[in-house]
Amino acid sequence: AYYISTVKKPLACTGVDIGSQNIQLARRRFGDTVHLNFIEGDAQALPVDDASLDVAISVETSHCLSDIGRFYSEVWRVLRPGGFF
Repeated sequence: AYYISTVKKPLACTGVDIGSQNIQLARRRFGDTVHLNFIEGDAQALPVDDASLDVAISVETSHCLSDIGRFYSEVWRVLRPGGFF
């Protein structure tokens, strides 16, 4: 999320992780980065509104999920029409 936020410079970038310790670490390390935030959440039940994202990127996630189909459904749910995954 930090790389995307600083190199691609989107209007907003949100990192999601199921681990609260990972979120705390990311906030401590990158909390001052403009337009970047981190939220705790499950990739199979994303804490994001329907059709609210232009792009979804998954890094080092899919091999850990119990239901990859549920994850894909969540990605399509949160992407705006024409969004990219």
